[in-house]
Amino acid sequence: MNSAEKARHWTEFLATRKEFPRSEQILEHFNAGTITRICDCGCNSYDLKVPKNSGLKPLMPASQRGGCVLSMAFYFANRPGSLEFDVFVDADGYLNGVDVSCNANSEQVPNEPELVEPPFHVYGALTKESLAGSDAR
Repeated sequence: MNSAEKARHWTEFLATRKEFPRSEQILEHFNAGTITRICDCGCNSYDLKVPKNSGLKPLMPASQRGGCVLSMAFYFANRPGSLEFDVFVDADGYLNGVDVSCNANSEQVPNEPELVEPPFHVYGALTKESLAGSDAR
């Protein structure tokens, strides 16, 4: 089952990743924010609201609508398929949520998945050093 604890677990996992600059900022945003939605479809996704007065730097420069800024996927080591992560920011560039899904959200996320390192897919604006942690608003 998905929960606030699962949201923290996956956010802490992402905060340790070396695939994108300043990954630890994701955890700072999570800690400053409030979970506004926990998906109950079998994925481990959540939405988050970080207050603008949090004192944190945005993950990305402000835009008109925000969106997905990082997509990362891992193969499972102990079964067929993959576990996918999509990181979203709001229009101000603050963490807005993370989607964690199994096999393109066609299956429930396993409780303790074993992942093959490194990820086979890493893509998104958050992977670019010049944009991550920008003060642009």
